[in-house]
Amino acid sequence: MYRLSISLRPICRLTLVPGLLAGVLAGCSPSTGTGTPDDASGDADTGTSASGSDGSFEATTSDTSGADGLTSTTTTRSDAGADAGADAGADAGADAAGEAGGFVTAAHPRLPIVRGSNADTLATPTFVSVTFNSTYLNPVASLDDFVATIGSQPYWAATTAEYGVGKPTVKPPVHLSEAAPASIADADIQTWIASKVSSGAVGFADAAYGTVFVLSYPSTSKIIEPAGSVLCDFDDGYHGTASVTVGGKTVQVAYVVNGECPKVPGPTETLLEVTTEIMSHELVEAVTRPVLVDSAGYPKGFVGTYSDTMDPYQAWPMGIVGSVGDLELGDICEGFSNSYFKPAGYAYFVQRTWSNANARASKDPCVPYYNGEISYFLAQPVFDPDFATHEASSPPIYLPSVTAGRGFTTQGVRIPVGSTGTVPIVFWSEAPIAPWTIAAEDMATLRGKPALLDLRLDKTTGNNGDTATLTIKVLGEDAALGGSIFRITSTDGALHHSIYGFVAQH
Repeated sequence: MYRLSISLRPICRLTLVPGLLAGVLAGCSPSTGTGTPDDASGDADTGTSASGSDGSFEATTSDTSGADGLTSTTTTRSDAGADAGADAGADAGADAAGEAGGFVTAAHPRLPIVRGSNADTLATPTFVSVTFNSTYLNPVASLDDFVATIGSQPYWAATTAEYGVGKPTVKPPVHLSEAAPASIADADIQTWIASKVSSGAVGFADAAYGTVFVLSYPSTSKIIEPAGSVLCDFDDGYHGTASVTVGGKTVQVAYVVNGECPKVPGPTETLLEVTTEIMSHELVEAVTRPVLVDSAGYPKGFVGTYSDTMDPYQAWPMGIVGSVGDLELGDICEGFSNSYFKPAGYAYFVQRTWSNANARASKDPCVPYYNGEISYFLAQPVFDPDFATHEASSPPIYLPSVTAGRGFTTQGVRIPVGSTGTVPIVFWSEAPIAPWTIAAEDMATLRGKPALLDLRLDKTTGNNGDTATLTIKVLGEDAALGGSIFRITSTDGALHHSIYGFVAQH
């Protein structure tokens, strides 16, 4: 999907702790981080496949964590690679560890899982860097070098191996003699790629399923995206597929469109740093979700148990991109603090992306891990007091069921405009750590719009197993969303972890 230019960077089978939910429910009806991800997190652990028996990315309808739908974590330190097989052994070990006095992660609702299909994943991709005979703000040699080297970095394995993607083959860069167009629409980009392939142009003639053309346009080019917006106005990169004819057969060839967006870099970022962050985001998504919709026209590679009417995690795209829709692996982590970093020993900046394996194992779902991040911690809204039972059913049940924009059914809390309600917030961590602080934020306010929610926490500090109560007064409604979004951010002063919740009025 798109790597956005908005500035919102800050952002299982669990053994039930006796009395936890009773206590939880007794009274209820962007910043730049300082952590540096651990470059070693691309180890073999992260490469363990997290796919289900049907060969697809694990959907939330396939629970690998045990019949009761909960997960226990007994680790005393988070491994940088976040072993994708941690789920399998967690069930049996957690209860015993709890009885023996070991650490047990507090019960919490499951984190989102990004769905997709391994039938479409580019397991053996081929990268081709393409530039035009135009003046670039970024060094063309650096753009080529990034495309040539990203697949050899531990970062690449950490972000793609669990989805069945291997190290890419890199073809020589293509430096076109033609100038970049002053303006071009995405549909015309697809036609242009197809013509290059059919004409046997150098660098294009041997295109096949698995080829990814990385098209870098200069700042002077106006790119009209599929939705009609202009690149750099809202998004600063995207990916798609073009239908090309190879050997008499129609083949879908992936491409990444990368622009130079001078207004995007922050006070401490160069244009090249932002550009390679975008490229890493889109390359991960291009190989894990090259086909954007299924045969019925529904999005592929999104958060939640999506059907044409249900996605329990619609609060995430609403919170991160401000609209009802779907999120890919890069999108779901782009709004978090510390998502952008320069791996040790590497010349370029990249973005952390979502790991289904880590989400399932109650570990930091945005990988690679940080140096010094010994435990993931989060404060999470609990909309359903019976989540343990309901999430363990097949298919899972997500209550309360509320209506979001465009007729979606999602999970959240229903509070009419002018009324007040409460939601319990559960503190949990994957290993013992010191207490951390939390904040509740109205996303409308964060976007510079009139406040829609008045949010009050009865406590702002806690630790694994503690609970807080969030009191919500609804001041107004975003009609496009069918409600309002809030964000709960947990911080220990250095790391920041966020999660989103939906307040419906209908």
